[in-house]
Amino acid sequence: MELNDLTIAKKQWFEGDSLEAGRLLFERIPPGQRAAWACRILEVAVRSVGVSNPLYDQLLTIQQSEWNTTKLEHFDRIRNQTLVLESSSHSWRPASQELILSYIAENVAKVIYNECETDDEFDEDSGSWVVRCLADLSDSSGMSEWRNVFWETMIRKTEQSTQGEGRSKSD
Repeated sequence: MELNDLTIAKKQWFEGDSLEAGRLLFERIPPGQRAAWACRILEVAVRSVGVSNPLYDQLLTIQQSEWNTTKLEHFDRIRNQTLVLESSSHSWRPASQELILSYIAENVAKVIYNECETDDEFDEDSGSWVVRCLADLSDSSGMSEWRNVFWETMIRKTEQSTQGEGRSKSD
């Protein structure tokens, strides 16, 4: 990633345009390394909130060969969880950390799905939405101290990925 792009993405991240920051970061990660980047973000997000969720654990540990054969099943379970959480949420209240984590996991699942050989990809901007939802998590109650940690997590993996040092799908 060029320094100028990184500077722009960082400015956008810290000034509230996290979707555009996510686009800049995600587009520069080579295909084949995007799933590992997105999973690392989910790992840090889950750790920051301190929750345990078997769906997230499964998403983070599933082997690529297994994902290729059951990809929609995994996505559907996370999507169903998100829908349940959304139905219990009130539009006049900010989204709960649990719901935001589910949004992150759902978008991570889309990124992983898109990394599989498939003709029916999810939205190509799912990686950007991982970053946007992560920003929402850092803006949620009591999470502002995590904003720098989240940035470092995203950019560390971006720098490694664009230099060919990112985790492989089998990591």
